[in-house]
Amino acid sequence: MSLARYFQKLYQTYGEQPVQPGLPELAAQLCVSERHARQLLGRMQGEGWLTWQAGRGRGVRSTLQLHGKALQQLEQELQQLLQQGALSQVLQRLPAAERQQWLDSLPRLLAQHDAGSRLRIPLPRALKSLDPLTVAFWLEANLVRQLFDRLLEVDPQRGLVGSLAHHWEAQQQGQCWRFWLRPRLQFHDGSVLDSTAVMETLLRLRDEPGPAQWQYRHLRRVVCHDALGFSCELERPDWLWPHCLANGPASIVPRRRRRHFGELPVGSGPWRLLQRHPGRLLLQAMPYHHRGAPLLEQIELWILDLPDYPAPYDLVWQQEEGQPVHSEGLHWPEGCHYLILGEPDDNQRQQLAALLSHPPLVADDEVWRRPAHHLLASWPPMEGTPAGRISRPPAQVLTLQHFGVPQASVLLPRIRQRLSMAGITLTVLQRNAALLQEGTGFPRADLTLQGEILSEDTIFSLYEWLGGNIIEHLPPLRQQALWRALARIQAMPGQAEQLAGFQQEASHLIQEGWLLPLSHEANCLHPAPWLAGAKPGNNGWVDFSKLWVRGDSTQPS
Repeated sequence: MSLARYFQKLYQTYGEQPVQPGLPELAAQLCVSERHARQLLGRMQGEGWLTWQAGRGRGVRSTLQLHGKALQQLEQELQQLLQQGALSQVLQRLPAAERQQWLDSLPRLLAQHDAGSRLRIPLPRALKSLDPLTVAFWLEANLVRQLFDRLLEVDPQRGLVGSLAHHWEAQQQGQCWRFWLRPRLQFHDGSVLDSTAVMETLLRLRDEPGPAQWQYRHLRRVVCHDALGFSCELERPDWLWPHCLANGPASIVPRRRRRHFGELPVGSGPWRLLQRHPGRLLLQAMPYHHRGAPLLEQIELWILDLPDYPAPYDLVWQQEEGQPVHSEGLHWPEGCHYLILGEPDDNQRQQLAALLSHPPLVADDEVWRRPAHHLLASWPPMEGTPAGRISRPPAQVLTLQHFGVPQASVLLPRIRQRLSMAGITLTVLQRNAALLQEGTGFPRADLTLQGEILSEDTIFSLYEWLGGNIIEHLPPLRQQALWRALARIQAMPGQAEQLAGFQQEASHLIQEGWLLPLSHEANCLHPAPWLAGAKPGNNGWVDFSKLWVRGDSTQPS
């Protein structure tokens, strides 16, 4: 404990009036020995924080008078921690009685808006690696999209559009793809972004373990024609390849990377990661980005493990229980939470799916979720397996695994209760989320609870979903059948055909009892009244480059 905190404990008890406590009483207040208390009092007096005169002789008590200077010292220490992003550490050091009062003063301590050039956004948890190769979670994926560029992007209205590449075309019926880069591209460190950097990025995705490695296994080679032109030669026709290169893992990275690249990555996107502390990230706008400069200069991302975020935040992303600020502000992204059933016996698996789905585990009138009858809410509901009793329980005990699914705390009690009605005990295992980042396969379980939110590119998100999180949990023969189906869809040039193919394969998996959709989950963005441009994408996040501050009377001083 710092000297200023010891002083604060005394100040809360005695104030600034002269008092005459004995040394035993002071030691008890400080929770230290009398010898240590005497040393602390001497140090505080040396700092000028108090006047202490030890009693001399029997019956003569010591005299203590505290000054307010140490409170300023404590506030300076807290502000230093705050500037490093350690808000949670600051709150832990404050007594509970003072915590809310200090939170109320945060706007003043933070100098909140910096003339409209800086925003502060809280993050719900600590970040994992920001290396595009290993990104497996929505939070990191959205930050990667701010820090890095890809060859192509997906516009909600126009579909695939050029980004680093200004033109591309298919050759050999979709088995070879030719791309042309924009001139004068650079990474944030000033190194050149050319066709060689693209080639090494794509080969890295193919050759190094990661959650998206399977998407690049059919990449035969990358041919660099010159500094701005290259071709991707594939082992089979793939009309989804441009969509793959617009996806987050395909973010182009420098040829030379520091050892801890995932901690402080260098990209070419509209934002640069300027500073990273344990509880705070500072993003700096890149004024000469090829798509135009962001409308703000800086964005601070604060990592807070708090039930309610304090006042000085401009944009809050909410995915938790509780009443949203505006119910009409709920956003319903495509995707769902679902179970993968690992029971090999077809009849038992389908009966177990029937038990868990009739009636649905989610009611129609819940605020934050709706019952799911297919993978996408826009698809017609599946009939599923007819309801009925399980004639022979597959086991007295079933094991369910999950990887930190956000809504596990809501769905798991309902699953447990439903199974207990059939005399089945549920054992829950929360696996290490690093398994998803490694992309080296998943352990087997009777049930696996997963959640998926689609990106703006619905077509490729479905391909990722079926070929990634779902296929890994299927038995080998069913995996092979699904791989063949996905390869057929890749060879389809039309998006309508592709979408119909994905829907058909998902329907088969549900009918066979391998997949059980549970819920469609809502999220909500709470922008401050002075913040504009906060339009959520399908996955609920926003493009930081489009945010701006109105600067009118609605913005606090």
